[in-house]
Amino acid sequence: WRYSRQLSFYVNAAAGQIQPRRGALNDELSELSNESRLKTDIGVIRKIGDMGKITLTGFWVRQKNGIALSGKTHTDTSTGIVRELYVNRDQDQKGIEFELISPVLWSHFSPFVNFTFMKGTMNEEGTTVTNKENPFFISSAGISFSNNGLDINLMGKYVSPFENERFASPTAGPQPLGDFLTLDVTGGYAFETRLPFRLYFKIQNLTDQKYSTVIGYPDFGRMVWLGMNLNLRAR
Repeated sequence: WRYSRQLSFYVNAAAGQIQPRRGALNDELSELSNESRLKTDIGVIRKIGDMGKITLTGFWVRQKNGIALSGKTHTDTSTGIVRELYVNRDQDQKGIEFELISPVLWSHFSPFVNFTFMKGTMNEEGTTVTNKENPFFISSAGISFSNNGLDINLMGKYVSPFENERFASPTAGPQPLGDFLTLDVTGGYAFETRLPFRLYFKIQNLTDQKYSTVIGYPDFGRMVWLGMNLNLRAR
């Protein structure tokens, strides 16, 4: 709904059922129930000039009989295959997202920032508790520069602590994850020659931050790419 040329409001909603994966079982080695899910977003957008905007969004996800990993496994004695077990549980997630995309500044710079705060809860033995498998806070920010074929982009991301026990030893319990800040840099220069080409570079995880978002699968650390793109269609 557009209130004016600069200000508008929006609402999105979706509801439906999700079937468990074929062969998925609960802790009693029985079939799981279907999950009923309701998703709702409501927000406001304020335009800034021709290219910029501010967006504020509130969201809510409600899962009835949500399908989640139970943290337990079952080993088939005949095949030796280890199977992860699931659980149906009621859970929901509420949060607010704020995003600012700035208009182009001084003809060359384009900054942005994004903050998301969310809280997840779940039903555990008849009691509603905080779902620590979801981070409470995620933020990202960056700035792009472009001028006469040269472009440089600096982007950062922070994820607050959370925990999980998937892929962990059954006796280890939930393991700490998240709580990291990463920086990525990309850039390049386009040569407008008879056969146009662009030299580029990318540095991922510039500060070589050690972190993990899944147990047993840590980030690779700092990675660097160098390359060249050719525009053969321009011949």
